[in-house]
Amino acid sequence: MITPRAMYGSASHGKSAFFAGGIKMDENGNPVVVQTVEKYNADTKRWTMINGMHKARKFSSGCFLRGKFYVLGGRDDNDKHLTCGESYDETTNSWELIPDMLKDMTVIADSQSPPLIAVVDDNLYMLETSLNELRVYDINTNIWKKLGVVPVSANAAFGWGIAFKSMGDRLLAIGNSHSWHRKTVVHSCRPSPDVEEQHWEEIKHWCVGAELPQFIHNCCVMFA
Repeated sequence: MITPRAMYGSASHGKSAFFAGGIKMDENGNPVVVQTVEKYNADTKRWTMINGMHKARKFSSGCFLRGKFYVLGGRDDNDKHLTCGESYDETTNSWELIPDMLKDMTVIADSQSPPLIAVVDDNLYMLETSLNELRVYDINTNIWKKLGVVPVSANAAFGWGIAFKSMGDRLLAIGNSHSWHRKTVVHSCRPSPDVEEQHWEEIKHWCVGAELPQFIHNCCVMFA
């Protein structure tokens, strides 16, 4: 990485990965929130600096949606939660600011996690942590539609410790159940933006003899 940083928004697409914003250390060892963006090419194993975002942001989330790299939410250099998003068009090397993209999302704590997002079939989904709700984004109206409750307790730790990923044509949610004993469960669904309540299925035999931790620090999906 050209500018080492942490707490960035990132996403991969084909042989390229993009890393936006985050926190770097200045020459005096002080943390600085940045708006710089880098691209990594897996074929050439080289990093490239591309045009920076409109806003410096940390603790944001990134995804690829309909050919563009999106960065959502996060906090600015004053630690203020950002409700705007941005989209990057690689053909023009330019960013478009999307005001109020997260205006309807509830901030339940200053220490809230980055947005929990996933893309399935060119639709952007979010696990709204304060209400444990699934929502889908309408790219034309800049509005999120409610799609029912997700069967994990994302609000228990302000969104931290939850895995929310896309897996082919399905969404995957891993976290504590809503029951009193707080067992870590794995659920998946094949989402539809036109259905108000999604059908979540618990995956009970995903790995025989293994027990998931109650707090998921990281998660990725790989296909062999």
